[in-house]
Amino acid sequence: MANLNSRSFFWQWQNLYAASNPGYLKNHWQVDDVDWTKEGHSYWGEQYSVQFEIHRLEYRPAKAAEWTLLVVVERWWGPDREKTIRDTSWCRAVNGRADRIQAWVKKQTVRAQTVTAFKSSTGMTDGAQDREKHPGGKP
Repeated sequence: MANLNSRSFFWQWQNLYAASNPGYLKNHWQVDDVDWTKEGHSYWGEQYSVQFEIHRLEYRPAKAAEWTLLVVVERWWGPDREKTIRDTSWCRAVNGRADRIQAWVKKQTVRAQTVTAFKSSTGMTDGAQDREKHPGGKP
């Protein structure tokens, strides 16, 4: 049975998140056929503070089984904001099969690592690749 809360799954998910949203600046983006949405909620009090980052990944292809994954990242602080007292992540398949979700995340993580390795080995950035493909700056 697929375990969506295993360390290996979260490692793959976090790598895919970083690769698909550089700088973590987007709140909504696409990864192949998956619609990825990120929301944040926080409370800052005198005695404790909490921050939630909620990710919803929805896969709705035309001819295959669909799935929805919910990933929640929680961070808690006490009065000393320099020390995190709890930092945890959990996820749940809201719809669909966990093994299909795991297979998709693994496939996308491998793809992202391959692209990153290529860019590192060639010393090319996205801008350099675009200039090589389109001399003169026009696509």
